[in-house]
Amino acid sequence: MTGQVVFSNGKGVWLVGVDGANPTLFGGTSGMIYPTWFPIPPLYQALAVYNEQPSTSPLPNTNEIDVDGNLIATALLVPPSSQECPASIQWIPL
Repeated sequence: MTGQVVFSNGKGVWLVGVDGANPTLFGGTSGMIYPTWFPIPPLYQALAVYNEQPSTSPLPNTNEIDVDGNLIATALLVPPSSQECPASIQWIPL
């Protein structure tokens, strides 16, 4: 998509060229893990990340961030409460 790779470690989410040179840490992403390129048209690039930051709500949740590390959307998928969920659907926490 961008010719770049994203990964995470204890410090946050990183962007690096396919050659592994010059990794760049996205500011404010400590506690975000499992970065994945978000499927959006090529003119707009974003990442889906699993957010375990203590300040996030609900905790944890999946966020969308842009390639500069800015938060675009939070709680992309939140299981419904048991009152909203039909009996035929079972939500299993991961």
